[in-house]
Amino acid sequence: MADVTLVDLPPGLPPVTGLSTHVRVTGRTLKLEGASGALDVAHEHRLTLADGSFVIDDMAEKPAPATLDLHFAGGVETVAELLATPALAPYAGAPVEAAALRGQIEGRLRADVEVGDAPRPEHTVVTLDATTTNLSIDKFVGAEKLEGGAFNIVQDRAGFRLSGPARLFGGPAALEIRRAAGEKSGGQAQFSVTLDDAARAKAGYGLPGVTGLVTALVKTSLPANDADMQVEIDLSRAALDNALPGVAKPAGKPAKAAFTLMRRADALLLDRFTLEAGPTQLLGSVELARDGAFRAAKFSQFRISPGDDVKLEAQRSGEVLKVAARGANVDARPFLRALLASNVERGASGGGGKGAVSFDDVDIDLKSPLVTGFRKQILSSVDLKWERREGRPRIFTLTGDFGRQQLALALVRNQNNAPLLEIACGDGGALLAFLDLYGRMESGELNARVQLTGSGRSDGVLSFRDFYLKNEPAMRQLMTQGAHRYDDKGSVRFDPESVRVGRLDADFVWSNGRLSLREGITSGPEMGLTFDGYLDLARDTVDLSGSYVPLYGLNSLFSNIPIFGVLLSGGAHEGVFALNYRVAGELSAPGVSVFPLSALTPGVFRKIMGVMDGTVRAPEQMAR
Repeated sequence: MADVTLVDLPPGLPPVTGLSTHVRVTGRTLKLEGASGALDVAHEHRLTLADGSFVIDDMAEKPAPATLDLHFAGGVETVAELLATPALAPYAGAPVEAAALRGQIEGRLRADVEVGDAPRPEHTVVTLDATTTNLSIDKFVGAEKLEGGAFNIVQDRAGFRLSGPARLFGGPAALEIRRAAGEKSGGQAQFSVTLDDAARAKAGYGLPGVTGLVTALVKTSLPANDADMQVEIDLSRAALDNALPGVAKPAGKPAKAAFTLMRRADALLLDRFTLEAGPTQLLGSVELARDGAFRAAKFSQFRISPGDDVKLEAQRSGEVLKVAARGANVDARPFLRALLASNVERGASGGGGKGAVSFDDVDIDLKSPLVTGFRKQILSSVDLKWERREGRPRIFTLTGDFGRQQLALALVRNQNNAPLLEIACGDGGALLAFLDLYGRMESGELNARVQLTGSGRSDGVLSFRDFYLKNEPAMRQLMTQGAHRYDDKGSVRFDPESVRVGRLDADFVWSNGRLSLREGITSGPEMGLTFDGYLDLARDTVDLSGSYVPLYGLNSLFSNIPIFGVLLSGGAHEGVFALNYRVAGELSAPGVSVFPLSALTPGVFRKIMGVMDGTVRAPEQMAR
């Protein structure tokens, strides 16, 4: 036979055209072998057929069992339309609409059917084994298109299965679709996609503080547009840098999130949301707008550190994020680290996205009976209110207690209406340790005023009264070199391991993790100290220099004598017998340099050094 058209074989199948085959007929059998041709489906779609056969083993049976087996190739949308025809739809309908499909497919199709009068549908079995190239599915996830699919497709007695690699959101993906035998439509889909920073930003899902590869596994029923989705996100290969305040981890450490994505009329609900990243554990729900913008969140468990016991609610009101937190215990250390990091200029970290939350406009209301800081310090009865607009603080109040000593911070306005932070604390040493700024001060009344410029820089003045320096290596070395520890009778003049200080005053500038100090003065009955320099907390370095006066109470008397005091002592706050010093190096183990020549008197020492370098003209006898 050549150039033959077959119609309704089996019934309801589109016609086979251009058929060429060898036919063998007996009284009871029919065999078409080596068949080739084309199968024309609607919309001018065509499948080419080759190496086909159609066999009826016994035409005497009514209806007669028959088998169609052939190789086919063509557009994947053509196969989808074919499986949707009345002849095959009850047995092998495609789970995706043909109009959404593009790409090429090649494989084998086998259909076991009955022909003749009253064929029984339950005796029809269709099997398919094919592969696709460059397959695309429009609007696979929302408006997002799946592309480049290289899938294996199997249809058999167990049902329909599709699996293989593709690209989604610009990143590599793996897709699997299953539908059980007997189901007339739909099915279950599962896909995973791995996105880098650029792919997430392009897709609109970039999150500040998240860098590296993120893999999402999504399970949903088909069609997926309105179905709930089970989502699991693997963050193990990503680095988190305060993606939420205090949530940080390097790449390579395990972290994961999971939730059920539920579509509502005007919102997306992330129900049963969980996040696990080391000690961080979140449990609650998140509501997004249909475009992915954050709306609200409610967490029955908001644990950043192991000891946290906090419930948190957040809601977006216009451009303002309102956060209310209530807890039995809060570990403030991760938030303090994040606050320090926010003062250091960031590089690009994944960018924002349509779901990103801005913390430039935020209202925070926190109450907790216990808040834990660094160095085992605990602040009790904490009440915090913080409002910020366009990245600038508008309201800030914080009250609490270190034991019986109160802490109070309040944002006020100066005469130019610029924000000014006032700090008062009855135990300044505990506050410095709590913030991890310094851990060798005990007690002390602290008062400070900090001018907030809004550009990452803060200028201020601080004052401490009546405190002790405990086991301070730099002070120990200075005091040991500056004076004898014992008097002539063997009595202890001072204890370098516990130095009593009556006052400390200094101007400071805080910028990008660096604390610059100028015109600093420290004095007590055992010593006096001037200092200028900086502590760079971001780089763990220190560089301070000044003059050290042992036995300050007696020695500094000379500095108060007019003219004579200026000449000998070098000015106010410096004594007759003083050492010039420098403390530099790592914060944890700085090196101390002392200039013994300056023990003559700092005033005379400076004049001698000035004559030597030519900056001071002196009488001939002074030069000699």
